[in-house]
Amino acid sequence: MTILTGFIGFACMTVSVILALRLKWVEDRMNGLDNMYALHKRMGITALISLVLHWLIIKSAKWLIALDIIARRRRGSHFGSGHGFDGINWTHLAKEVGEYTFYIFVIFVAISLIQIISYRKFRFIHKIAGALFIAGAFHSLILMDLKWSSLSIDIFIILMCLIGTIGALISLTGKIGKANQSEGEITSYKVYGKPNVSKRVVHLFVRLRQPVHYKEGQFAYLNFHDGEAPHPFTILDYNTKTQSIEFAIKELGDYTSDLIDTISTLKTVTIEGGYGRFHIPKENKQIWVGSGIGVVPFISWLQWQNKHTDSIKQHQSIDFYYCRHSQKEAYFENVLQKLVRPFPNISLHIFTREEQGRRLTTEDIIPETSLTESVSVSFCGPVEFSRQLSERLFELGLPEHRFHCEKFVMR
Repeated sequence: MTILTGFIGFACMTVSVILALRLKWVEDRMNGLDNMYALHKRMGITALISLVLHWLIIKSAKWLIALDIIARRRRGSHFGSGHGFDGINWTHLAKEVGEYTFYIFVIFVAISLIQIISYRKFRFIHKIAGALFIAGAFHSLILMDLKWSSLSIDIFIILMCLIGTIGALISLTGKIGKANQSEGEITSYKVYGKPNVSKRVVHLFVRLRQPVHYKEGQFAYLNFHDGEAPHPFTILDYNTKTQSIEFAIKELGDYTSDLIDTISTLKTVTIEGGYGRFHIPKENKQIWVGSGIGVVPFISWLQWQNKHTDSIKQHQSIDFYYCRHSQKEAYFENVLQKLVRPFPNISLHIFTREEQGRRLTTEDIIPETSLTESVSVSFCGPVEFSRQLSERLFELGLPEHRFHCEKFVMR
């Protein structure tokens, strides 16, 4: 049980490190960075549970031996057991490193899950994950049970240590995503809305020095070199000929509010992306739901379709619901009205929560279609809204694979 719980915990840490590298071939197989991050979080939680059990088993054995309930067993050889030629007891050192690494790891995961500190501070704290993995690799290698019966698990441990340590070093040196980055200059911007009256939106134009790999509906990390961590924003449009890329950033919290206030002082930006697999479905009957800033991927889809007018087949029927808080948020409505005009098979519905006194529900959607057909629902917006909408749709018979929604969250 000691070996098994330790192995599972370390394996989860290794998978978590690999997922954190944002490798394209991994994203392709995971069908999006959002799925990678969701699995990354689950791996961290599973690692915590396994390592807590690992710690309890080790400690309980010591407690039972101290009480003379069980006898200490004679252990096999460890790599580096006893005192080496340099006088260091590597086995004792590995145990000490493992124990203190475990305590730090528990605090680290707690901070990640409880979100007791800001994302800006968390990002720098998160970098110690690489150091924790290297410490765990040292603990695992030194304490391997060198027997023929455990040869297969020892080989796996060595491979995990090698792969995970390389990933940890990439993280610690700040190389994650470097190959997918492009430097750019802010060429223009326009702010819509007024402070303390409505949520402001800044429409940002950036001229890139290198091309980015982009497909409609994807997002990118933006680093404005203002002391803040890079944040993800959906790409509004990208012109491959002029290398001009656009973003619509809505005021949602302290970071975006400060960004809009200081946008006039910013000159350069590093863009990393595109990421994500939130693409246009193929079904004949489609429902699109964009809530708040979640409407941006759909605008991206429509921008692309206006350039490729044959992309939407005439037999396809699309009901597009744009959900907003109040009529003061008119910026996106004007953009959408213009974009859907060339497509008679796209019906735009504006749902204003302040007027309706509630959120959009499945009852608002279902009269427009029948869930017994081949229908797909694409959603982008608040997590809780997504959960409520999807659960009700599944109850009414919508297959889960036909509800498209990115699960991406910052933490």
